[in-house]
Amino acid sequence: MSLPIAQRAVHEARKPSDHTQRISLGCVPSSPPSTVARLAPKKVVLGVIDLGRDTVETPDEVAARIRGALDHIAPENLAVSPDCGMKYLPRERARAKLAAMVAGAAMVRDSIG
Repeated sequence: MSLPIAQRAVHEARKPSDHTQRISLGCVPSSPPSTVARLAPKKVVLGVIDLGRDTVETPDEVAARIRGALDHIAPENLAVSPDCGMKYLPRERARAKLAAMVAGAAMVRDSIG
């Protein structure tokens, strides 16, 4: 049985000989906190927008996802992104989802200083 992609990425990233500095997990909401925690020494780009969902996330939902990741990784090691596949969304929905991501990230940034 093969490991899920995120688990394989974590396994590969933790090898002492690996020179990987950044890991991108564009798989919201399926990136469990334990996966993010194991990547903590690395810079992590975390997908916080679910592009498989038709509705637009609220900034509060996005902020909650970011805060969940910050329970396991330092703010200076975390960057946020949408999940992959944005090009398949109608332009208006894509813009609204990106606006929610930006607003949610700003909420978190303002709260941690």
